[in-house]
Amino acid sequence: MALYHPFYMEWTRHAFMREALGIYIEEEFKQGRLYMVLEYSLRFRKSLQKGDRLEVTYALEKNEKRNRVNFVQQIKVDGVTYAEATFVATSEQRSAGDAGSGHERTESAVTDSVKGAARRF
Repeated sequence: MALYHPFYMEWTRHAFMREALGIYIEEEFKQGRLYMVLEYSLRFRKSLQKGDRLEVTYALEKNEKRNRVNFVQQIKVDGVTYAEATFVATSEQRSAGDAGSGHERTESAVTDSVKGAARRF
């Protein structure tokens, strides 16, 4: 069942961005703002079994690079950690008329919003 661990974590990150930060990834994409995971590390501790009721947690941490943020997440069953991961994320704003090349990276909404949320939590 380890195949699904990153999916559960991704779904939780997207839900957090939508519910806590008001960032709707699909709508932002239409406006030229891209949100992406640059890298992640994932450690499996136990295998999930059919019927497990899992909890996916997250915490926000500052990244050493100013235009990135870390989502630290765990999958738990009955309070026991089954997997833990750190996802390094950033955002990118495409300029108007950009055909997909030469776009410039900016410290845009997700980085600013997530940094603000990290200070609140």
